Amino acid sequence: MMRTVRTTIDLPPALHIRMRRLAADRGQSLSATASSLMALGLEALGEPSRVTINSLTGLPNIDLGRAFTQAEIDALMDEDQ
Repeated sequence: MMRTVRTTIDLPPALHIRMRRLAADRGQSLSATASSLMALGLEALGEPSRVTINSLTGLPNIDLGRAFTQAEIDALMDEDQ
């Protein structure tokens, strides 16, 4: 079973409005729409990715092709602070 990670991102208001509208048009949650758009963006960069829905939580999962180590996650968290 794949785990999901809950995170907070800051969006410009205009982008948030566009994403909310797109989510409503698709009948998806904002999280599912954001995950799909991020996956598309990563694919455009040539990064392998796959979006699935977690059967337990119903939340989207993005598979980037490899697992991240705790040290990598800690480093990213430190950058964010």
